Amino acid sequence: MLPHNLQTDPDQDLVQSGLLEMHEIAAIADTHMVTFSPHNYNSMTVGLSATANLAAGIRNLAPVEYFPEHAQKLDEVCSGRMVPQNGKLKLPEGPGFGLSFDDSKMAGFEWCKWD
Repeated sequence: MLPHNLQTDPDQDLVQSGLLEMHEIAAIADTHMVTFSPHNYNSMTVGLSATANLAAGIRNLAPVEYFPEHAQKLDEVCSGRMVPQNGKLKLPEGPGFGLSFDDSKMAGFEWCKWD
């Protein structure tokens, strides 16, 4: 086990940095024998899927936080949510994050209109 762990700050997360920058941060940490744990989101659908896809490519990965209290919040509007089994996630085999949204139900979550 490596002696130290770097968990990215919520202000330096996948949304603001993107996949490439997160991989670069993990690689820099790895050169210093530091494990890397990306900050996860309260969204256990889109956020967890993005974090899991990122984590799959990080060789010095440390455990990633998971929020079971938020896990089912979008189940009524989204299918394909990853469900941990024995502490692990299985990535979708198809393209993208493997999620499917019901647009008519998502309308209730709209908070601003884009012109």
